[in-house]
Amino acid sequence: MEKGEPRVLKAFTIPDAYFELNRVIWTEGVNWLREEPHNETTKALLDVTLQITRPEIRPLTHPDAPTTEEFITTYAYTKVLTDVKEKDESYTYGERLRTVEFMGTTIQYNQFEKALAKLKESPRTRRCVLVIARPWDIENPEPPCMREIHLWLEPPEFKKTHLTAFFRSWDAYKAANANLGALQLMQEEIAQSLNVQTGTMTVFASNAHIYERDFPFVQKWLEKRDTAQAWWKEIKEE
Repeated sequence: MEKGEPRVLKAFTIPDAYFELNRVIWTEGVNWLREEPHNETTKALLDVTLQITRPEIRPLTHPDAPTTEEFITTYAYTKVLTDVKEKDESYTYGERLRTVEFMGTTIQYNQFEKALAKLKESPRTRRCVLVIARPWDIENPEPPCMREIHLWLEPPEFKKTHLTAFFRSWDAYKAANANLGALQLMQEEIAQSLNVQTGTMTVFASNAHIYERDFPFVQKWLEKRDTAQAWWKEIKEE
């Protein structure tokens, strides 16, 4: 497969997905220089789809990821599942899912509650797309990386939720594990409210990348795994 071609990655759990995403970026990614004023080199995987079969399986964190189970829970319940925004924050996902600010006016519109109501009223709906993006983000110096979340119920019984998210830009090493964990906690909150089970998670990313500043950590991590695999293979062959 040529570098830069769209990829579909499949994983069983969130830690599996986190590892596979970083591995493929590191081994197959293209060099992408960030726009000014950042001008930082990244390794990037373009138009990638990440499918996770059993995202509910614990732990949610990969042991080599720069995050913890506690951080994921705190992040989910303070930055995604509530509308609280600190003064020094330009946005949070939770705030954008519940309010719209336009021309000096703040409109309260809780997309999370609207989606729950819609799924209860019409389990067959395909309309529960939670929108984080704003048209004026193109001029925003800090636009959100995640843009949309689509929630739907699996036919024909409609007793299992599925979640699909879209990222315009995705920090695979530093942020992906926390993002995936928080999305799963969101899916579990929705499933609990609907009295159904949770299902798969799919993430589309236009540009999933590793920053140059993190290259040494990722290289050391992947080399450690390769060394361990080589050692185990040698033991088994003996």
